[in-house]
Amino acid sequence: MYGRKNVESDKRNALRAFRDTQGLSDPERTVRWLEKLAKAEFRGRGDTMSAARDRAAEKYGAPISKTKRLWDRWQTMKSVAGDVMIPLMLAYEEMVQRNEAAAQEYRAERHQLREERHATDLERARQGVGEGGSCLGTMAQEEA
Repeated sequence: MYGRKNVESDKRNALRAFRDTQGLSDPERTVRWLEKLAKAEFRGRGDTMSAARDRAAEKYGAPISKTKRLWDRWQTMKSVAGDVMIPLMLAYEEMVQRNEAAAQEYRAERHQLREERHATDLERARQGVGEGGSCLGTMAQEEA
């Protein structure tokens, strides 16, 4: 029994969705995932958060009626149905993974550019280029 609890704990800590919402009840956790997904679906001016919520629920396979109930009554709810919680958790996890992959790609590109710039800075200046080169050029003209 003790070993099984550790495995369950390890699984929960492995998912970013649970790490981000550690210490929250299931309704609080699920509504937070739903809010983040709805913000990602929000289309800007003229759109409403409830329409974005419904699009997110439909897109990720959670029943719209249950997500609306969760959205409106999460403070008084004791638990959340699995057919709402699991699709939202997996969708949030996927969204976070995509975001982290894009950030990692951006970081790698930035480091590559930094290395190229550093390599360029370490190259020896060509003869006749820069301040010293201009002085040499004027001195050569004066001698001629």
